[in-house]
Amino acid sequence: MSQPTSTERPLFGGALSAPISTSFLDASQIRQIPDNQEVFVDASTEQSLIIELLQLVAEAQGDEVAKYHFQQLAEDNEAAESTVNKIERLEDHHLSADALIHVLNGTQKIAKFNEKELHTVNIVMAIIRLPKADTDIAISINVPVGEGQVDLVETAMINMVRNFKVNDWSLFG
Repeated sequence: MSQPTSTERPLFGGALSAPISTSFLDASQIRQIPDNQEVFVDASTEQSLIIELLQLVAEAQGDEVAKYHFQQLAEDNEAAESTVNKIERLEDHHLSADALIHVLNGTQKIAKFNEKELHTVNIVMAIIRLPKADTDIAISINVPVGEGQVDLVETAMINMVRNFKVNDWSLFG
């Protein structure tokens, strides 16, 4: 299976940008999205991509930042179980020198919509910590089991965050 084509997309009115697979469609065209999020859905799978601007969590440092946000996502998803499989820190990126990036690969057992049955969902999550903006950017791609190859999604995530750009720092206040 080949890597999907990506294109640089404006985020948050162009203040940020990142290469995102062309198969992902902007969910704001079909539903209301909170102001601190950008949400994309894949046209042919049940994958979704969420980019969320969050207050920097000062009490979490190093790898713990990714674990903290993954646990928050598990709580938001009302996950019955959540497991962190691996975390890696990315050193080579195009952001400011103080920016820290961690990529996490994990799973959560969650019920979809109003179903009672639990489904295992692979989650690839990146946390971009921008200390000078007092912001953690949480980027997550949900990959329901059978709806994509997690290694390809992880490669796409790494490419996205390595090439993530802040075009207008005034977004952060």
